[in-house]
Amino acid sequence: MLPLAEGVIIPFVANRLEGEGDGRRFVPTGEIEDGATAMLDALAKTVPVLKRLRS
Repeated sequence: MLPLAEGVIIPFVANRLEGEGDGRRFVPTGEIEDGATAMLDALAKTVPVLKRLRS
């Protein structure tokens, strides 16, 4: 396991849900999308390193 420095903060997540019942979906703000992109980019950089360590 390896910690990532990047993270996504989602304040008041219930306010970001649209729809009702099983049709609800999360609608992110631009800031949330930017944070998710940065976190996933950091994760993509660590995956090859961890694969090499496991083999």
